[in-house]
Amino acid sequence: MPKNPRVAKTAHPHARSAEEEEAAWRGEVANRNHRDTRRNRGDHVFPAADPQIPAELWTGGRPSWNKPVATLRQELIDAAGTDLCCKPSCNEIGDEIDHRQDWRTYVYRNVSPIVVEVVGGYWDGYPIDKVKDFYNDKANLQLMCGTHNSQKSGPKFYDLDRPSFKRDR
Repeated sequence: MPKNPRVAKTAHPHARSAEEEEAAWRGEVANRNHRDTRRNRGDHVFPAADPQIPAELWTGGRPSWNKPVATLRQELIDAAGTDLCCKPSCNEIGDEIDHRQDWRTYVYRNVSPIVVEVVGGYWDGYPIDKVKDFYNDKANLQLMCGTHNSQKSGPKFYDLDRPSFKRDR
């Protein structure tokens, strides 16, 4: 708060009008400040932001189970005929669901990337429905006890598996 509340605030010496702010937000004019020497040239325009990622593309991160874990676990017990951990030397109850092959590698080997065209370019990525299907593929799932499952090291940096946008030229 100013020391004297009766003193009116003055506009910043480099303030822009509302129209200039909107044009800068849309990427039509260069974003400038008092230290930016490019503003004096007037020929620099920052590129526009990428359009929103289409809903049919996987945006990275661990996919979700397609049914409740208890239901999926019971289906795996019925298929295997036992509820024990998949490790031969272990006699504990398999209370967690594990991927035989790490899910990221399994998804990449089984799902082909697609191209989704949008205004100004196209997105290249993996279809979310196929990624979820292969993440939940029972052929790659097994029961494992918590002790053995916590000792495994799964895929890292799967949050970086985002679609990429390419601009039309």
